[in-house]
Amino acid sequence: MIKGILLRLAIVAQYCLVPSRKKDDATQHVLFLGSTDPLMALIAFIVSRIKGYQVINERNEFPKAIRESNGINRFLFKALVVWWQYRCFDGLFVMTDSLYNYYSQYTRSNSYIVKLPMTVDFDRFNNLTQPSPYNHDYVFYAGSLSESKDGVETLVQAFCQIQNQSIHLLIAGGSKEQVAYKALEGKINALNLESRVKLLGSLERDLIPHYLNAAKILVLARPDSVQASGGFPTKLGEYLASSTPIIVSNVGEIESYLSNKEVAIVDKNKLESELVITFNRVLDDYDESLKRSSLAYKLAYDNFSTDSNAIVFRRLIDAL
Repeated sequence: MIKGILLRLAIVAQYCLVPSRKKDDATQHVLFLGSTDPLMALIAFIVSRIKGYQVINERNEFPKAIRESNGINRFLFKALVVWWQYRCFDGLFVMTDSLYNYYSQYTRSNSYIVKLPMTVDFDRFNNLTQPSPYNHDYVFYAGSLSESKDGVETLVQAFCQIQNQSIHLLIAGGSKEQVAYKALEGKINALNLESRVKLLGSLERDLIPHYLNAAKILVLARPDSVQASGGFPTKLGEYLASSTPIIVSNVGEIESYLSNKEVAIVDKNKLESELVITFNRVLDDYDESLKRSSLAYKLAYDNFSTDSNAIVFRRLIDAL
């Protein structure tokens, strides 16, 4: 999340301080608010009005109170916050159509909402010459260890059933998710997979591209949920930038960009059985999977690169 915000701020710095179209001798100042906190939205609104700036915000998922909270918190959020928070913004970037439809209910009539897919730093994956960071062929997953969010226990359950018993599964992330870590560790032990499934913990940012590029397969078996329905997984963007074959579940807006021509898509309603079948199919015809990954890279660059997203940024700034 922080990396994505920093990358977008870099784009704002390059493209958002542009000559105003309203006054030839003026500069159009835009305050980009990365926070989703309601109080920060109010502060940004007040400061922007004092300074004569315009304020824009980005949303890549539904509000936390809608995604995770119990009924009482959700009621309080709707009653006390949602009706004014998004009216503080002159412009709003949203990642998906679902988010566009949700947030557009609560913005001002003269606010501009623009769909902005995730931004991927493709330069991180270029000219990597280091050897593989692991001495076996491996499937790789990076992200949350939560079963409800990313289906990691289902992934392990499916992995133990694949035909190729020499390949390993590496799971990175979740160092702060102690309950989920213990549950996943217990799952691995119960299936006697300690020798083939490795929990790496959190990896340094600079190591991620090496693990992605050297993997045999990258996988994201995310189950369907409110959170999944509103977003496009940012980790999938990095997967695509690595040109490595990908297996992914059909949640959220994934199928708006990707098809089985570029990645191997599994049914979110039959994750475990579909994962087993798909793992075997990808490994059995790996040359074809590599061809698809090349198509996926090009599609991702056309939609998620800094260059393509800068055009979307400029479109909103020009509209303000």
